[in-house]
Amino acid sequence: MLVRIKPGLSHAHYSAGDVFDASPAEIEAFGDKFERVLPVPPAPLPPPPIVVSEETIGQTATVRQKVEATSKAAALAMEHGVDLAGVTGTGRDGRITLADVEAVLNGNAP
Repeated sequence: MLVRIKPGLSHAHYSAGDVFDASPAEIEAFGDKFERVLPVPPAPLPPPPIVVSEETIGQTATVRQKVEATSKAAALAMEHGVDLAGVTGTGRDGRITLADVEAVLNGNAP
């Protein structure tokens, strides 16, 4: 049983506050010097691995990625159900503009 030496006391090779696994004989003989300590819970298990089978090969997964777009372009895309991840941005640093979304809606996208 895990025990801790009570404050202000000591026992053999242990000092106050030390935690150790006491034998039944130690607990019977020196039980007034110990206080029971609950064991430390085990570390959580890692997530299970991703299993790829022949059934899943060739299937695609939906992956969300961050895209840069102006607020007007994002609003228009949302209104018409346009996925901005598939739109090529012509604005500064590849930012998607209102004109880019309008081009997709008109079928004139690059």
